Amino acid sequence: MEPGETFIKSRNAGKNMAPVLYVGYYDNSRSVGGEAMDGGYTLTKVNIDIVNLECNFDLTVGYPQFVQIEILNESGKRMLTVAARELAGEKKTNFKFKAKAFPTGKYTLKIIGEAFTAEQKFFILN
Repeated sequence: MEPGETFIKSRNAGKNMAPVLYVGYYDNSRSVGGEAMDGGYTLTKVNIDIVNLECNFDLTVGYPQFVQIEILNESGKRMLTVAARELAGEKKTNFKFKAKAFPTGKYTLKIIGEAFTAEQKFFILN
C-alpha cells in the first residue's frame, strides 16, 4: 500500500467514500450532495408558461415503480392529480398540467413513489 492510499474492506465502506456524481451511476441511494435519497430520483423545477398557465416538469425514477403526483394548495387540499401510474426506471418522463383554473397562490407539487416522497413549492399568478 502506497502512502496516502486507503484500503477499503467492504462495499458499504466504499459507498461512503466514493464521490457520487450522477444519481443512479454509482449509488442511487445518495444524491450529488451526499444526503440519502430513498429509491433514487431526479426532479426538475416546475416550468410555468405565464401566458396560458401550462406547467410541466420532468421526473426520473431509479427503478420501475408506481408513482402518484398531486398538486396541493396552501392549506394542503388536493387541487389536481397529475398522474397515478407505473413509471419505467432510469427514463425521464415529462408531465404537463394546466393551472388556468387555479387561483393566485402558493402550491406544492407532491410526488409519492413506492420508495420516496418528494415535494416542490411553486407559485401561480392568475
